[in-house]
Amino acid sequence: MEEFDEGIDETRVAFWEKIESIKGLSVSDGLDRFGGERDEYERTLKFAVRDMEKGSSLRELLSAGDLKSFRITAHGIKGSLLSIGETVLSAKAYELETASDRKDSDFCNENLPRFLNAINELKSKILEAFSLIVENGGPVEIPPELPLVFEKLQSAMGETDLMLISRQIEILDSLKISGALKNDIEQIKDAVMMMDYKTAAKRMQNILSGRQR
Repeated sequence: MEEFDEGIDETRVAFWEKIESIKGLSVSDGLDRFGGERDEYERTLKFAVRDMEKGSSLRELLSAGDLKSFRITAHGIKGSLLSIGETVLSAKAYELETASDRKDSDFCNENLPRFLNAINELKSKILEAFSLIVENGGPVEIPPELPLVFEKLQSAMGETDLMLISRQIEILDSLKISGALKNDIEQIKDAVMMMDYKTAAKRMQNILSGRQR
């Protein structure tokens, strides 16, 4: 395991140790895709979990005979798995994608259960690692600038002012935040990126009221 900079949050060291211990997940390959930027890779892990959660719909799509939607969903999961360095399961998703493209429902029915079990296990291990950041974060100290930034960000989201939204996100990035609060801020930024303003606003309210997550 590569050495971390001195002074890094111990909970984040534990997080990365947990991630790097996941069998089949090549963190080094994933980091290579982002120039070694751990923050970017960490954010991609979160998006990958969301795509893996979509795997539950594959059974319904297959049962309904909607192989076009099945193929599109499998394609998205394939890309997410590859982006985090899970090449074996990405290849399995590709097999399901190509099988559905050639209307081979027998292949999909035979191989889908094992694939879903595998990605659900991977998803659980990734979420277990993320739980370390939140549970061990300790007391949360809110920077005095944060309430005003949140207020401006919510106003910008309400008006769909993309320039102002971008500006407030830049200010969030400039604040010295660590531990559980940093994880919550990252989730807010992810929600904003996905234009899920309702979730972002709810998370901001929870932080200010002291109800994390």
